[in-house]
Amino acid sequence: MTKYTNKHLANRFIREYVRPEIVRILLAIMCMTVFAATSTVQPLLLEFIFDDVLMGKDKLYIVIVPLGVIGLFIVQAFANYGSNVFTSGVGYTVVSKMQKNLFGHFMHHDVDLHSKNKSGELVSRLFNDLMMMYYMASKVLLAIFKQGLTFVGLLCVLFYQSWQLSLITCCAFIFAVYPIIRITKRLRKLARQGQESSADLLGRLNENFRGIRTVKAFRQEETEIKRTNSLIDEFFRLKYKSTKINSLASPIMEILSGVAIATVIWYAARDSLSNIQSQGELVSFIAALIMLARPLKSLNGLNEAIQSSLAAAERFYTMIDSKPKQEPKTGNKPLEVKKGNVEFHKLSFSYVEGQNTLKNISLSIPAGKKVAIVGHSGSGKSTIVNLLLRFYDPDSGKVLIDGQDIREASLESVRGNISLVSQDVFLFSDSMKQNIAYGDSEASDEEIIQAAKDGGAHEFISKMTHGYDTPAGETGILLSGGQRQRIAIARAFLKNSPILVLDEATSSLDPIAEQKIQKTLDKLTKGRTTIIIAHRLSTVRDADIIYVMENGEVVESGKHAELMKKSAIYSNLFSAA
Repeated sequence: MTKYTNKHLANRFIREYVRPEIVRILLAIMCMTVFAATSTVQPLLLEFIFDDVLMGKDKLYIVIVPLGVIGLFIVQAFANYGSNVFTSGVGYTVVSKMQKNLFGHFMHHDVDLHSKNKSGELVSRLFNDLMMMYYMASKVLLAIFKQGLTFVGLLCVLFYQSWQLSLITCCAFIFAVYPIIRITKRLRKLARQGQESSADLLGRLNENFRGIRTVKAFRQEETEIKRTNSLIDEFFRLKYKSTKINSLASPIMEILSGVAIATVIWYAARDSLSNIQSQGELVSFIAALIMLARPLKSLNGLNEAIQSSLAAAERFYTMIDSKPKQEPKTGNKPLEVKKGNVEFHKLSFSYVEGQNTLKNISLSIPAGKKVAIVGHSGSGKSTIVNLLLRFYDPDSGKVLIDGQDIREASLESVRGNISLVSQDVFLFSDSMKQNIAYGDSEASDEEIIQAAKDGGAHEFISKMTHGYDTPAGETGILLSGGQRQRIAIARAFLKNSPILVLDEATSSLDPIAEQKIQKTLDKLTKGRTTIIIAHRLSTVRDADIIYVMENGEVVESGKHAELMKKSAIYSNLFSAA
């Protein structure tokens, strides 16, 4: 397991994401260098103004110096603008790359990853965590370079004016090191807790909004408000605690700055020790010292952002380094389906170690036949579908299509040869056309319309205000259950795969809607190897073979009439349906 130390995280982040932006970074550094140089010149300019302009009253200087001051601040302003623009460009580019990489990783990862993580947590990692990386790549790096260069420049001015006083001043700031280190460690821990709390809160909000009908139907508004409020309280408690701890650094620096200035004034009165030769030099030294405190406080103020960014980087790399179990092997050949025979050979599988969902089952599904798999809830029916589509791989045994082990074929080709129509139809908030085109993204408008006609969806789509361009709403909320099911069937017609899986495809519909959909499904199954997962057995009467499952095992098989006579489990299921 990778150990994500601060050094490892910073080096990897810079190597993989920051270094490719080297051109803009160099331009930003050039601007920062100019900014630091103009800041460094200011205390020396004060000495010159005090000793030579104000005291000497040279008429030429009285005209030239004010113009020079204006020019100096103009240069500094444009340097500051340039550094901000270039570093922001770096930050946005870096974060967009990280978001693309992480989203791609989520999409290609196992279904198991999405089953074990709330959608809100994954969204939080994509946005909340990576926006912290934006601050690391832009604001933090900007401040470190800009304020760091300014600090070094002003420190050089101090030593130039009086190395004795400068050494004494540095000693005063050394006392800040220990408390700052303690603060840093505490902030890192709080940053990690805060990001986890934010993910929990987003997950809860997402569940509440998506499940608002269930919440209202069961009158659980107040319960959900209390649960969500507690998460909100915890999130802001951590943020407030982090702010209080981070704010300790500022008074520490203020006090030490005051001590340092007081020490300088005291020693400046002792000419033999201070090496200060004029009032202008004293003004210049004190001005540089005051200005020195500004970059120090600015750098220290970044502590919370740095620790939050490192915590975010740790969460990012922990996720991006996770390996999918179904990761395609190099050189896997495409699955070649000529007939469509499907065989499950001695399959065993468990979602949770030690709790077998499937127990050494074997069953055969001949090409072009309609085969039903039935059983009580929890008997393992839907797990068969999960293994066929390689959402999971079996613990032992094989899934064969036309004699080919699907684990040896490319994932894309396996899923490309199987169409799925499930109970929970998911539609995107896109148009009807785009939702049907999920079956084949390269299909023409004519092919999409034909698929809609075959799936029984063309009639109701045509009556909509914008026809095929009408949006379906989030998760298809603007459509009825039967309409959503017809869109799913249209997708399957458009995909035109040799193997079809109907996973409880009509179980959520009323009997009248089910009868209408069933006619469309009969048309869809014609000439295809069809696997029907059903709880309501009225849909499987005409299946060529029916497998009855109980507790993860196949206990009976045969046609409907045979099973009604010889299988108590099947006859009980049919009676209950």
